This record gives sequence, structure tokens and C-alpha cells, in this order.
Amino acid sequence: MELTDRDRLHFYTLMALACSGIVIWYEADNYIKDSWFAFDFIVTIGVFVSILVLGVPAFIYSRRSLKTTGNKWFNLPINILIVGVITATALEIAIKVKSSRPVILWAHYDGGVNGVTLKLYDNGTYEIENYSFLGGDYHRGEYSIVEDTIYLVKEHHSEIDFIERKLVITPEKVLFELNEEGEYDDDYISMRIIRMDSVYSNQLRAPQ
Repeated sequence: MELTDRDRLHFYTLMALACSGIVIWYEADNYIKDSWFAFDFIVTIGVFVSILVLGVPAFIYSRRSLKTTGNKWFNLPINILIVGVITATALEIAIKVKSSRPVILWAHYDGGVNGVTLKLYDNGTYEIENYSFLGGDYHRGEYSIVEDTIYLVKEHHSEIDFIERKLVITPEKVLFELNEEGEYDDDYISMRIIRMDSVYSNQLRAPQ
């Protein structure tokens, strides 16, 4: 049975919806992402494939049919794709704005296979990345600072319970784990300070 123009329009409209939905989902997932995996690039490749397989044919069909028939209904797949592009672009901009927040303290612990990164942002929020070579998790919340001590306001995820809610800053390190005596020790496991914003040096002053 031969497909009618209406059948083709429905088919390519569904293709445009699927393509836009996949791209928007991908960008939204990146915006709220709380974990990553070493093979995430496969998902990215899949998104590009969906654009080529679903989006491009829908766009070409829509433009060609609109020119030959003049029926504005054939513009529907293009309109759907435009909405998808605008939404995905807005999410991408939001991701860049989110990742460009000023960092006042950046510290890192490298345990070989595993590692922990701490970032304190100037808006009173923190981000802890707990990772291995296969992937990692992000844990976010709020913090407060009193002299040389950082207090993490929100509870951690169970997977990073080894990080205390109270962290101590020394001139070169952030102490995040108690030693066997239940005390903070500069020679024990700690994060190396990679960067500390000089603007906040008084707020983040270390004990002399």
C-alpha cells in the first residue's frame, strides 16, 4: 500500500519529535547529572546518530514538501526541530553558566585508583566528586566557614561517609578524614589545595 502525503507527514513528524526529545533529554541529563561513567561517550555518539538518522531526513522532507506543495502543515517537523534546538541550546548555556561559577577553594585527593575533589563556590554551595577510573558521583550541598573550618551543611551520600561534615584547612591541605585517634592530622589522608582565591584568603585563613 502506497503511503499518502499525510502518512509521510505523520511519519516524519514523529521522527522530528523523537530527535528533539533525545537531544533535550541529553542536555537536561547533563544539567542535573550527579554521576558519570567512563563510557558516557557512547551515549553522546548515539545522540549524534539520532540527529543524522531522525533529524536530518525529517528536515529535508519538510523543506522539500513545503516547496512543492506550499502546504504549511509540512513545516511542522521543522518547527519541532527548531523548538528542540532552542531548548537544547538554552540547557547548554545553563550548563556553561553553572560550570563557570567562581570557585573560592579547589582541593584534590589522589588515591591512585580512587580520588576525591572538593570545590567551594562563592555562592555558598559545594561540590564533591568521588571517582574511580570507571566513573564517579557528584555530591552537592551548602557550606559555611568559621576561621579555618568548613562545615558542610547537608548530609553526604552514603558512598562518601568517610568525609567528615567538618573539614579543616591548613596552609596547603584540606583535612577531611580523622586518624585512628579520632583527630585531624596534617600527615594523615588529606586533599591538596590546588587553588584558593586570594579574594577570600581572609575568610579561608589557615592556622599559622
